[in-house]
Amino acid sequence: CPDSNKLSSIHLKSISEGSLQLENHLYKLLFDPETRLLKTVTNKVSGVVKDVEIKFSSYTSQIFRSGAYLLDVEEVDGVPSETPLFTADDIADVVIVSGPIFSEVRVIWEVTGQGGLSSFIHSVRLHHHSGPLSEAIHIENLFDLGQSPNFRDTEFFMRFETGVRNGEERRLFTDQAGLGMVERIYAQQAKMEGNYYPVTESAYIEDDKTRLTLLVDHASGVSSLQEGWLEVMVDKRTMHDDARGMGEGVMDSRLTRHRYTLLLEPSDPKVERPRDSLPAISILALKLSRYLEHPLSTLKIGRAHV
Repeated sequence: CPDSNKLSSIHLKSISEGSLQLENHLYKLLFDPETRLLKTVTNKVSGVVKDVEIKFSSYTSQIFRSGAYLLDVEEVDGVPSETPLFTADDIADVVIVSGPIFSEVRVIWEVTGQGGLSSFIHSVRLHHHSGPLSEAIHIENLFDLGQSPNFRDTEFFMRFETGVRNGEERRLFTDQAGLGMVERIYAQQAKMEGNYYPVTESAYIEDDKTRLTLLVDHASGVSSLQEGWLEVMVDKRTMHDDARGMGEGVMDSRLTRHRYTLLLEPSDPKVERPRDSLPAISILALKLSRYLEHPLSTLKIGRAHV
């Protein structure tokens, strides 16, 4: 904004080269200097440093097998065919907002396809005030796929590649309509599609030292395809019907805002968990999920109405 410098409380300056960093009283986040995506998370209280790399990628849909109801993707030698959603060369802008209430890194990608321009906005935010919001990492995606045939027959996802060791069984916990958590174990015979599970509130992976919890603001699908991975489906665009009654592909994608809350919680070595205890998210995660379900509404009043 050209008038920003007229306000004494707002200062604009260019971003220096190298890695970006966000920090509050609990977390220190380090971002990759090339992709500008989250790379590591440090819990300043426990001193634990964990790799938490965010990646955006996509699977190629199986024609007539993936659509509004079914998920089926192309494979090469039994491995799902994966294509990056965008690259560092597609970055149009990087904006850092820093103030007394919150700090945020916002990355904007623009990809030109046959249907015109597609834009992707991804932001990571830390709050500075006291309270539950300041004890989590807040993520927001605003994706506009553009007009068809941009990204035709594509399943989009966001993946967290972490240092959490959830075992060779790739144990994953997902909620049941927000009422309780269910343990999911990777089934080798079910392929990728059979290891995606519905989530309406929360999902987490954990080892004996750390738990990584992801809270969502809308129903989606999640999976842990490799040890330490937690990925969530973001959107899809399929050109063909999956023969389940809709009679057409999924072509009506619109500019959509998705919000997530990420928690990296250290386990307390002094507390021994009973073997017969039921899986559950923490009290903090439960409180933060309520913020996602019932966000605050901001009302602006002009000076003439004060």
